[in-house]
Amino acid sequence: MKLRGLFSIASLLFLLIPSWVSAQNHSATFSMGRIVATAPDQRPAAMNSYIFDYSISWRTSGSDYWKFYHRYPDFGFRFSYAKMPHGIAGNRFGAVGFMQVPLRRPLLDWSVGLGLSAYTQPYSLTANLSNGYIGSIVNCLIDLGLIYKVPIEEGGFLTLQGRFLHTSNGYLRKPNLGLNYWQLGLGYDLSPIRSADVVARGALHVADSVTSTFRPENHFFISYAPGIVQSRHKLKDGYYYTYTAEAGYLRRFHPCHAWGANIDVMMNGSHPEWLRARHEVPPLAYLGACALYEGFYGPMSIRLSIGMNITRSSLIYIPIYERVGLYYHFGKGDRHYAGLAMKAYMGHVDYLEWTYGILFPKPRG
Repeated sequence: MKLRGLFSIASLLFLLIPSWVSAQNHSATFSMGRIVATAPDQRPAAMNSYIFDYSISWRTSGSDYWKFYHRYPDFGFRFSYAKMPHGIAGNRFGAVGFMQVPLRRPLLDWSVGLGLSAYTQPYSLTANLSNGYIGSIVNCLIDLGLIYKVPIEEGGFLTLQGRFLHTSNGYLRKPNLGLNYWQLGLGYDLSPIRSADVVARGALHVADSVTSTFRPENHFFISYAPGIVQSRHKLKDGYYYTYTAEAGYLRRFHPCHAWGANIDVMMNGSHPEWLRARHEVPPLAYLGACALYEGFYGPMSIRLSIGMNITRSSLIYIPIYERVGLYYHFGKGDRHYAGLAMKAYMGHVDYLEWTYGILFPKPRG
């Protein structure tokens, strides 16, 4: 009962936010969809979900090139409540910081958000042993969306949205198979900026004077990302140390785009004990090779990588892995970066990587 009271207070605070936050844009959305597990052979079967969310955001302005190039994206916060009838982990509250970026087509935006969610009945609080998906109250929440705006009045828009959401805790507490949400929603977006301005924003064309003078930049980089996990291979409690060390090359061929490649040295501390029980010699670390793309949004960047294990053990069934990282760049020449990355095998998170890295400019020659 105390837990329910806490969530009730939290939901009330979410509703009161507009009264003490002066945002440029306010949006409310109701969506319906299905919850599915991270693999087709996993139980339970798909379940219905109903989500109400409220968001506040601020539109970028100014003459910085990255704002022109990305058509003045919005940055904000989204708060949500998900009702899941017969949901094995209860209902869900969520809060994410998000970025919404116009596409080339007018009135069509894409968004990406990262934050936290809280379930009312995780595994440790329920007698339902079929819940092998959510083991902790607090989980990471990833929110990807596609939004189409239909002007209905001056400053008001009807929004049609498709969203994909994923929640899991990166093996900070078992079980951690995670849940995926596929949602279709209808919303209302209230903005003081007129409808005609948004149409013009979506079709904005800026003279590419910056790219005409831009010289591609070449960098070598190193990074280190520690973390902790519980073992996914045994029920024993306790935490194990993990890390990923990267060394690679990055070519920034455009002010807002870069590609590159790197070598990963990865260690999951929960593996050696389990491998010894199988009479296998555990490796000191795993080696991997990655290709990457990085998009830049002012001081922030989103890095997408796909890699393959060069060395692996019997606990790594699939050699292909993916990584998504969100980084903040700082220091002289933005040479330093820090942030959070998630490494996964076929969408199944292995562990969270709390990353710090340094870029070393390659001398021009």
